[in-house]
Amino acid sequence: MMKGMKPLKQLKLSVPAQEAPITSFLTASGTFHDGDLLLNLNGLRLKSEEKESTLPETKEIDLKFSLEDLETIKVIGKGSGGVVQLVRHKWVGTLFALKVIQMNIQEEIRKQIVQELKINQASQCPHVVVCYHSFYHNGAISLVFEYMDRGSLADVTKQVKTILEPYLAVVCKQVLQGLVYLHNERHVIHRDIKPSNLLVNQKGDVKITDFGVSAMLATSMGQRDTFVGTYNYMSPERISGGAYDYKSDIWSLGLVILECAIGRFPYIQSEDQQVWPSFYELLEAIVAKPPPSAPSDQFSPEFCSFVSSCIQKDPKDRSSALDLLSHPFIKKFEDKDIDLAILVGCLEPPINFTRCFWHMLLKIDQQGTSSMADETASMSIYRASRTIKRKQTSLYNSLRSIHEDSIFVSEIAQLWPELPLVANLRCGLWYAKKFYSNCYFKSTDGHTNNLSFNTSRLNLHVATLAGQKGGCMIVDSTRKGKRFPDSMSKTIPIWTCVLNRAILNHRNKMKGVSKPMDGVHSSALMFDTTIQESPNWDTSLHLPLWVPDTEKTRIDSKLNEWVNILETSGVDIVSISSLLKKPLRPLWISQKTVIWLNEVPDYNSWDFTPIILISASASSDIYRQKTSSEFSWNYIPGAGDDEESWARGLTPLLFWNNVYDLINSGPDVCNQMVANIVEKDRVFRAQRGQNAPQVSFKPTKLGSIHSTQFQEQPLDISMKNGFSGDLLNDEHGVFWLGLTNLAVCSTGYDLKASNVDSILNCDKNQILCTLKDSEAYLHLPIMDSKFDRFSLQRNLPFALSFAKLHLKRGKRLAVCCSSGEDISVCVCLAILISLFNVEGVYDDGKFFMEKRITKLDMRQRLIFVCKYVINARPSRGNLKQVYNFLVKDFDPVVKDDDK
Repeated sequence: MMKGMKPLKQLKLSVPAQEAPITSFLTASGTFHDGDLLLNLNGLRLKSEEKESTLPETKEIDLKFSLEDLETIKVIGKGSGGVVQLVRHKWVGTLFALKVIQMNIQEEIRKQIVQELKINQASQCPHVVVCYHSFYHNGAISLVFEYMDRGSLADVTKQVKTILEPYLAVVCKQVLQGLVYLHNERHVIHRDIKPSNLLVNQKGDVKITDFGVSAMLATSMGQRDTFVGTYNYMSPERISGGAYDYKSDIWSLGLVILECAIGRFPYIQSEDQQVWPSFYELLEAIVAKPPPSAPSDQFSPEFCSFVSSCIQKDPKDRSSALDLLSHPFIKKFEDKDIDLAILVGCLEPPINFTRCFWHMLLKIDQQGTSSMADETASMSIYRASRTIKRKQTSLYNSLRSIHEDSIFVSEIAQLWPELPLVANLRCGLWYAKKFYSNCYFKSTDGHTNNLSFNTSRLNLHVATLAGQKGGCMIVDSTRKGKRFPDSMSKTIPIWTCVLNRAILNHRNKMKGVSKPMDGVHSSALMFDTTIQESPNWDTSLHLPLWVPDTEKTRIDSKLNEWVNILETSGVDIVSISSLLKKPLRPLWISQKTVIWLNEVPDYNSWDFTPIILISASASSDIYRQKTSSEFSWNYIPGAGDDEESWARGLTPLLFWNNVYDLINSGPDVCNQMVANIVEKDRVFRAQRGQNAPQVSFKPTKLGSIHSTQFQEQPLDISMKNGFSGDLLNDEHGVFWLGLTNLAVCSTGYDLKASNVDSILNCDKNQILCTLKDSEAYLHLPIMDSKFDRFSLQRNLPFALSFAKLHLKRGKRLAVCCSSGEDISVCVCLAILISLFNVEGVYDDGKFFMEKRITKLDMRQRLIFVCKYVINARPSRGNLKQVYNFLVKDFDPVVKDDDK
């Protein structure tokens, strides 16, 4: 007990009365009978003295229920009142939450269950979780609820930590509407409002659930005096043992909303000790201490007032649910069209949905169901899961989903036809037939604990393209069930902000204005210097609403550091600054975005250069079954991701060249048709002396397949016609590094048309060499770092010797690998550092021998390479091998001024 506090005499403990056996509540026919409630295998009825009546069923879904029609997928919750299971209706595939309560329990819990049955069965409100049916069978009561697929508000706050005010206003409004229904129409006190009892679905609906401890009052002015519920959120009058009414729920709601806003439970002992030693001390604090409030320096006056209206010690001072619906905080955001689905759609699912739906699809499949069930029965759980996943993400399902999403992408592209369409590698390449160029923004650079600005993926050609065309559209997708991948939510916004600040620093430097200092908030400094020089140049960080403020603050604190890294890397800011007339700014469009076609703005009217981020797939945590005129198939969000696991050698180019045949083939013959297309393309390439590896598959496990043809055709930003159906054999296949006579390409190109004098092949497969001089060709089968961590490092001495032999004669050298994106880029980087000076002039290694190479030097040279090789994607493992080789190979003699 805390010092200075008097004991709570009103808080009493009592011994429960002797319990009545469950058999006393059963009739001879096996019907559960408690008061006027009758419950059996056929459902629930209420019986009065005058007549017997059946409670009205909800009309929200038209299904006939019986326990035999429901199959269990997974247990999703447990508690003292029973177990909650995720179940599926066998005939229509609809998901439900089934609450099963064994009746060999305490009498008090039995009474709560009966109360819950009565309240749930009669509730007809869109903000209260729907109970579709109830059963009693074999000593257990089962309640069938609608399935809220995003879990509870507690699940949301576990991921986002804090929720922004606009979203909190939407949550409050829906909960208050539910409380108005319960209080004013049903005369029910919920008595257990807490984050885990406020459920959310992917549509952004918030609904109240769990009426196990609720109480029904005779009138709207009635009061109760029992002590039930979760003590953390109990009102002071309930803890004190006094009478309470509907205002008790308002206190609980206030604590919940404040907790969501500040990211912790409002009552704490101190900042150093936020966990209470015992719940008795917490109860004393709730009764004796002043109520918590929202920090006025962090939240709006409207929000602080709303919280204060809820969390008042005296119930008479609290507002009712109906009054709170008219509060300025709720009204403030009513006209803003805030969509809670945006927030919940970008979160990870609260449970392992994937495993649930693998199990579900086993039952849905109409062919080979029994054989697969027998097969998986003898497997380990991991092998069975992989088998089911391959079946679920079948080739036809993936291609059909991609085709459906591509229709959305094409519709958005037509809104601004002048803006070039850019694919974010590799997933984005699948979602349109024609792209102007591609880029490589990784989601991992935007992960919460891995925020970074990677100079090996600067994508400067995107900024150049946006400057030339007035903007661009980037296409990507994700399997995560989110509306946007992290590459679009954070990586690209960080990229645009860093570039904007670096450009402004450069312009200010040219005008004699000092650049922002580290540690000074950029926005504050802008008012002092930059705005006077460039009033329209926006350098603020623009993030989507679903990124929490805490993460935005974390990103903002790193921006000056990232700008400094960019400026010291030697990047050509001058060229980008000359092309960009307006600052870059991201905009987000998904399939849930509402666009009025008669109000589409002209991109030239904006005071910024738009980077429109198109998330191709619908956000969904379930695999929705769809039906066409001939076939049924399962929609897969982000189907283009991880193509090695499903594409079977098919590439985006081959897909779009045969799209209608593949879509119309159906799931039964799709695999064979893809195999024929891939083999036909392989023969076509082999006849022309191009890289054409044999593609083979195991019956149940996909091999490691490189999508060679499409990845080997990088799109230069000068291309205006996008992809063509023919194999490219022009200069677009070879990227020359300035005037160095060094080039990067893939092994799939016809090098004889590129005027090269020598070829260094780093692919594991040989290519047909047409060079007259046999010594002008060297094959080094370098393995990727995933398979051999030292393969590149072992082969670099041979690569450098070969390059030195030909470059010093003025010969043109092409370095190629299977994709032209990774190994060949790393080999060229090693050659450039070892044999060229910082100006890119061949010096036979003189500069390299005189200077110790640092990571900064390597970063600057890599930026030089990426300036020309726009599709460069060197892996970290291969770059590490290059650095280790250069440091190890360095002459140990160091000049005095370098010490």
